[in-house]
Amino acid sequence: MPNCRIECPLGHPKGTFFFPAFSKAADLRWVLALVIVVLSTSPRAAVWVTTNSWSEHWETEFSAWVERHWTAEVYSNPASPYVGHETDCADACYDMRAIFAAEHGLPFVISARSADGRRVSNELRTWDHLPQRERLRAFLAYVHDMTSSETIADDTYPIPMSREAFRPGILYVQPKSHCFQVIKVSEYGVPTTLSSTVPRVARELYPEHNFPAFVPSDDERYRDGYRRFRWPEHIGLPVTQVPGFSDEQYRLAAAKGLDYITFTDALLERLGTKREPAPLRTQRFMYNLCYYARQRVEIVEGALAHLARVRSGSRQCLTASEYYDQSTDSRDRRLKDYFAYVRALIGGPTWRDADWTNNAYRAEWYLKPYAEAIFRADDGTGPRAGETSKGSDRGEGATSRQGESWSFFRPASTPRRKGQEATNADLIAWCGVEYTPGVRISLRDIWQGIEHGTLSSDPHASREDRWGLTETPYLPRCRRY
Repeated sequence: MPNCRIECPLGHPKGTFFFPAFSKAADLRWVLALVIVVLSTSPRAAVWVTTNSWSEHWETEFSAWVERHWTAEVYSNPASPYVGHETDCADACYDMRAIFAAEHGLPFVISARSADGRRVSNELRTWDHLPQRERLRAFLAYVHDMTSSETIADDTYPIPMSREAFRPGILYVQPKSHCFQVIKVSEYGVPTTLSSTVPRVARELYPEHNFPAFVPSDDERYRDGYRRFRWPEHIGLPVTQVPGFSDEQYRLAAAKGLDYITFTDALLERLGTKREPAPLRTQRFMYNLCYYARQRVEIVEGALAHLARVRSGSRQCLTASEYYDQSTDSRDRRLKDYFAYVRALIGGPTWRDADWTNNAYRAEWYLKPYAEAIFRADDGTGPRAGETSKGSDRGEGATSRQGESWSFFRPASTPRRKGQEATNADLIAWCGVEYTPGVRISLRDIWQGIEHGTLSSDPHASREDRWGLTETPYLPRCRRY
């Protein structure tokens, strides 16, 4: 009998299949059934074809790829194949690993299971009717729905606090709260991180040049802290049995009394090749405080817009899930922590460091009076909270000697003589937070709202209540979750 040849889908290792030709209708039905079986078991049906296996070589390649290619614009740059992709914090952490795996033929397997009981992996065939790019995007969206900042603890493990292990591509995970991607580590040992947030929308990722504002403390289940993705063969193992597991960060944090500053100082000693100069340390804390406060504008405005849409209909109050998406409760706790970290520098060893007399750091001298002005009692020398202050607060042209790019945020450095006090107007000119169009407030205004209990995380509150610009705390009329 003559043979009929069916070409295998691209990527199939055997290239072609051969089977005899038949003429009877029953035989043709058998042929069609065989074709269906062949195509359904073909690698083409997978999200992507696995051609490599995870190894230390590929972990090194992953770290290098993250440092070069995983940027804040991955979901916003029109040239990116992932532009418009919607994420929250855990989504972006999973995406970083999955996208690298897809681009390099590596397996991607997580602990979540699909409806048929299989592990979620790139071998799922749900989207084989889609072109390759759309197939990957659909798979990522599916992973998002199956995972969270809680599940990511099952797909990762805690690492040693060494420069070899602490590298781009690791995560910081705080279950039920947040997930950060480490994309760079400076010569001083300071990580640069990216993160997304709730609600799940297409956004630029938020960069920070600092250690995440958490301290690993789960020394029983080991579900928080600095972590690395598991290899597929280690999914499902008890975390202490995963090769490379280390409880070092938990022991170190406990020895430091779970204090953020002393814990991260210990990390700097382990991770850095140089000591971080005190003026650059102050710059790091001040820049991040300013950037974090400014981030809040977008989030609060999004919540206010969502509330307006809800109230234009038949409801006045948000549902529990809406409240979770629109509240800034955990974010505001971290904002308070950022203020506390800056406040802790004032008058301490950082303030007395000899580097403050070094002309090499003259450009940072202004940071001392600016930091002190945030926490100084109201002296009436500057605009009141909410008063418009003109002038640029973008800080174009400011420079940093951190060895890292601050292109995502460069607050204007207005050098002042050492010892000269800064006013609230100076703070607004340097880091004005435009909480409503044309009106900026200072970090001191925000701190006073936190200190007096008037700054509200409740997504039902007014704009002024959200920023603590009222005389009394917000009294909710809707349920808080």
